[in-house]
Amino acid sequence: MSLTLVSRPPSVHSSANPAVFKFTRKDAIYYNRSNNAGNLRLVFNEYGTSDNFTIGDTVTIVDTNGNVINTEVINVSVYAGYPGSGLITFDYPYSLSISITGYAILRTKRVNYKLVCQVLDYDTGEEVGPELSFTPKSDGSVSANVSAAVSKNLSPELSYSDLTSEDVEKDDNKKFRYRLRYREKWTGSDESPSYTEDNTAIFSARQVLQDTDMSEYLCTDNTSKFLTSFDIMRMVRGMYFTVPVLADPQGGSSDSYPFIFANAFSPAFA
Repeated sequence: MSLTLVSRPPSVHSSANPAVFKFTRKDAIYYNRSNNAGNLRLVFNEYGTSDNFTIGDTVTIVDTNGNVINTEVINVSVYAGYPGSGLITFDYPYSLSISITGYAILRTKRVNYKLVCQVLDYDTGEEVGPELSFTPKSDGSVSANVSAAVSKNLSPELSYSDLTSEDVEKDDNKKFRYRLRYREKWTGSDESPSYTEDNTAIFSARQVLQDTDMSEYLCTDNTSKFLTSFDIMRMVRGMYFTVPVLADPQGGSSDSYPFIFANAFSPAFA
């Protein structure tokens, strides 16, 4: 597999955070470069054979730092060389500034290349959500955002009886352990899958103790406290936002306060 997993979500993370897996596509690795009559010649590893490179192929050359050097058509020479390597010369000027190591992306040999992935329940192995596909950028990097599939398994399902019940649901019941199954796919080929290590997403909530005095959180005047902790309230101009508050419709005559999500709108200030 030419895909390299670069980063993944923390092993334990909040479901509110994006679940993004980042990969880099490296179809062929080169480990040296030289001057061939003024043209750039790259020395590839075991992938650098005539099976992967032929005259007329389009190849994107990327240095070891992920910087695209150029997209070139091989129109000079392809030499298999000694076993396990290949010498590929491009009609591109040689320069000492070109990274000694890097990789190539095979545009001609792998048409319609995509990363295909699926979220799996780590404990049961069941597929979660639809199969997703992502197209890499020009430098071979590709990000798989599977937040929707992960969050779907952590959405709260509250009813009126839940809100009026005296039972407190434990936070650790709202978690989802998962992993990613991924593979490469292009026209004429569907490669074998690989798997990431497990991740755990948590749907966290702040529990309020039964004997806690919540009167200072009642939404009565400008001294009332918010249930959400923050130093500065940040709003996006012209967008809706949600703030959880406590309301007292009984005017202080009841010790049971409903928990309300107030949906407000941030005006577009001039």
